[in-house]
Amino acid sequence: GTMATMLSALDHRRMLALGAALLLPSCACFERQHAPEGSVHRQLLGGGGSGGTGRTCTNLCRSNSTHVFWSDPQEGGGGQGSYQPFSDAVCDSIEYLRRNIMPFDVPNLETLGFPPDQDPGEVLLSVRSRRAQRREQAQVILEERQNTQLPDGLSDGIVNRTVHLALQTKIDYAWADSVPRHIFLEYILNYACSNEPRTNWRPLFTDVVKRIIAAGFDVDGDEKGRKDQGRVEDIVTLISKEIWSALSPDPTKPIHFVAGQTPLIFDPMSVIAYGYASCTGMSIVLVFALRAAGVPARLVGTPAWNGDPDLGNHNWVEVWTGTASSSDEEATAKEEGLKGQWRILEGNDSLEKDPCERWFCNSGRFDGNTRVYAARLDRPLSNGKAFPLAWDAKNLDVPGEDRTSWYTEICNKC
Repeated sequence: GTMATMLSALDHRRMLALGAALLLPSCACFERQHAPEGSVHRQLLGGGGSGGTGRTCTNLCRSNSTHVFWSDPQEGGGGQGSYQPFSDAVCDSIEYLRRNIMPFDVPNLETLGFPPDQDPGEVLLSVRSRRAQRREQAQVILEERQNTQLPDGLSDGIVNRTVHLALQTKIDYAWADSVPRHIFLEYILNYACSNEPRTNWRPLFTDVVKRIIAAGFDVDGDEKGRKDQGRVEDIVTLISKEIWSALSPDPTKPIHFVAGQTPLIFDPMSVIAYGYASCTGMSIVLVFALRAAGVPARLVGTPAWNGDPDLGNHNWVEVWTGTASSSDEEATAKEEGLKGQWRILEGNDSLEKDPCERWFCNSGRFDGNTRVYAARLDRPLSNGKAFPLAWDAKNLDVPGEDRTSWYTEICNKC
């Protein structure tokens, strides 16, 4: 009996390997009629259709250890998309990060874990040739990691761990596996927010966030003690509430806000070590915690209230929920703020809070002169916009997205 069980298990593994070789990743099939309105699956998969009668299945194929599934928003999600061998996804992710590296990080390529630029005349190559070259370099990283281990950990940097742990969220969490590729790359894979010191935050945050989620939800987003599917809003609220104690060396003293700390304390490891930060550091910690959970998030803020540096600045977080904005032409920006793709968040907060209930969202602070920007990584998609750094005003190397009109429309009416 034991030998038969062992052989059966061995045959099962061989069949799984054969399936991988044939590009047939193992898939999980979710029934749309069992995913209630507002659930993680309906929100992030775009599956809002009627269940009808009988068994209606989205055929959602999940990522696994051999293949990565990429949801296609053009097809409305719902399990429609493409597959990619895991190793190819790793190489493409490294190439994406290298292609969009912020200029001030270029001198530290090898420290970060990228292969050095081997061709001094690379700037003369076509875009396609540069991408092909960098993808080959990414493959070199993989081979070196498998075959070489230099003394004192010199064979590794943060990039390799960043990529593997980011892709692992697609295996661990259903909501991460349904995020479109372009959103995943820029707002989950991304290891940076602005020009904060680059540190190996992701392994630590991944372990802590896993414990937080395990205590409140199962891996598919079902809240413990509830029969309905958990919503992405609930997952975000849980992390926003618990991360400060979970990351603190002393859980009885949660990480807390102290004004005027940037740029002294704003990278995540410094925030943890000191136990406090101002709005920028607190926001960066929250962004990274959400990314470690496979939830797209980014840093947002204004360098000067009403255009006057003497009035101060502020940074907060935006979270991508995947909920499409209303098609009603009369829908207000405020309604989109509650239901749109990017939603406002601060520490120990809820995505469902009315924007007008936030301390900074009012006509006094948005008189038409306050500029708001979101930090990005993908420089071509930023169309030349920069994310202004209140602590480093002449540094325009962080790509940005102008969010001024969106916030002015909402907050000027509060």
